[in-house]
Amino acid sequence: MKTVILFLVSCILFACNSKPVNTETTSVAEKPVASVLKDSFKTGEVIPSVSLRNDVSEAFALYLPKSYSDSAKLPVIIFFDPHGDGIVPLNLYHELADEFHFILIGSNNSKNGMDIQQTKLIADNLVNEAKARFFIDEKNISFCGFSGGAKVALLSAAENSSVSSVIYCGAATPVAPNHTLSLLGFAGTNDMNYTDVISFDWSLKNPTTKHL
Repeated sequence: MKTVILFLVSCILFACNSKPVNTETTSVAEKPVASVLKDSFKTGEVIPSVSLRNDVSEAFALYLPKSYSDSAKLPVIIFFDPHGDGIVPLNLYHELADEFHFILIGSNNSKNGMDIQQTKLIADNLVNEAKARFFIDEKNISFCGFSGGAKVALLSAAENSSVSSVIYCGAATPVAPNHTLSLLGFAGTNDMNYTDVISFDWSLKNPTTKHL
């Protein structure tokens, strides 16, 4: 969580093909040797759209830091833009991802006006994609959202035990996390949603929830 907080603070200052299982049996006496290879994408480059493996109607923007390799598992931040433009936060923060060694994923589907159950499904799909396709630290998966995307991040993370923390900005919504979850939120004092963020802070009574 400390690393996530440091990443966020820097963000504020900075801006205010799945390969098949290869099974080979050399003899009856030997056990089959199976290896699952992760997808290969360019590092150090913002990729605007990557389709989901099992549903090409859904896609995400991707940034793998220059340090990315199969020798170390990196934390991942999944962004929810209110307009479904996943490349926006990645363009803003990819230099920080290089500095702090984070994988960035931005949903190209979740956006304002969608049913919350639909956005939760999109969020869950992105978590599953991150686990299956990239070398990630599965204990350090964070959601991040702005405005309507903040609400998606909060509500979706509350019901997904794989998510360890949420960074939300400019909006909030009542949630009751069913697992340990760390939250970091902020809003400008002149933001029309400022009082919602304050009220949300006061409403949190779950002792397993850490909120800054």
